[in-house]
Amino acid sequence: MLRINLNVLEKKKKLPIKGDFWIFIFLLIVLLGGCVAVNWWVGVKIDYLKTVEEQKTKEKRSLQSLIAKVNNLKKDVEDIQKKLEVIKKIRQRQILPVLFIDALISSLPEDKIWYKDLNLDASGSITIIGVALDNQVLSFYIEQLKKSPYIKMVDIVVTSKTKIGNYELVEFTCNLRAGEA
Repeated sequence: MLRINLNVLEKKKKLPIKGDFWIFIFLLIVLLGGCVAVNWWVGVKIDYLKTVEEQKTKEKRSLQSLIAKVNNLKKDVEDIQKKLEVIKKIRQRQILPVLFIDALISSLPEDKIWYKDLNLDASGSITIIGVALDNQVLSFYIEQLKKSPYIKMVDIVVTSKTKIGNYELVEFTCNLRAGEA
């Protein structure tokens, strides 16, 4: 069976376009105005950031020259400190011969040992040629030298009896190695 609808179809009413058109135009103008405003604001922000970048670049250049000067000064200070250390070491080594000789003299028994020759070279080698009253005095002197912090090695090379005037004395030659305390 067939069915036929005899009711009249109702047509939808069309709204007048005039009101909607003006609203659309208004919204379009507002949207375009917003885009122009955002574009203008972004342009201003870009210009501001470019000027800030230029200022920072200039500041960086000026600071780089200062950094170079500071680095040069640091190198100069390091060089001067190295030179000062060398000078300190030289000063410390300058006093060593005096300390070596002082160690020799302070260990010397008074009126019992006499030096004929004393030789100190740059390497710290000391050669002593002298005369002692007897072997015991010489032995005592050698032991005292061994106790000194500035004398590292004592080696008796030669001892011999010799007569000077009415006295029979012991002539000796010894090598010493001086060193820092």
